[in-house]
Amino acid sequence: MTVGALQDLRVELAAALTAAGIPATLDPAAVNLPCALVDVPRLQARTTGCTRAVEVDVWLLPAAAGGADAWAWVADQALVAAQAVEARTGDPDTYERNAVRVDGYRLTAPHTIDTTGG
Repeated sequence: MTVGALQDLRVELAAALTAAGIPATLDPAAVNLPCALVDVPRLQARTTGCTRAVEVDVWLLPAAAGGADAWAWVADQALVAAQAVEARTGDPDTYERNAVRVDGYRLTAPHTIDTTGG
């Protein structure tokens, strides 16, 4: 597996979100709400000798704290974001990390990475 394969996937997903008009970040310490946060991929089963399945959570984090305005922003972005990152599922959830706690929406996007470095 190439050292940058997982990070390259995150960058690609953030670029897809940005191209779809959704502000995106990779840095949980620099969350500027509202935005989409592309989280660190989770490794799944090896799919073949040369590829590995991964899942990436993409968090839609609204500026308002859980009220109607927050969910209106999430509703406006959820389908666009899901299509941009090829998400399989989406669920309301609470993002909590680095002293940030936001009621948001977690999209889970399955992807496959090349483990040969090619």
